[in-house]
Amino acid sequence: MLHPRDQGDARWSVGEAIAPCSAQLFGHFMEKGVIRRGRMRCLVSSQPLTEARLAADYQRFADSPLPLTA
Repeated sequence: MLHPRDQGDARWSVGEAIAPCSAQLFGHFMEKGVIRRGRMRCLVSSQPLTEARLAADYQRFADSPLPLTA
């Protein structure tokens, strides 16, 4: 999952069997000194994930605050 605020700065591509899908974040030029962070989340489960579960997890991810560092 890619955070909704980062979707406009992402480019997805479908590739080969080794890497069937990839994402490039912030591939465009940025001024010197600009720091950007992209937020992605991956769900791993031993049981099949339902659409309702995916929707709930994505909404929780979308509503999460931006992590800050000291």
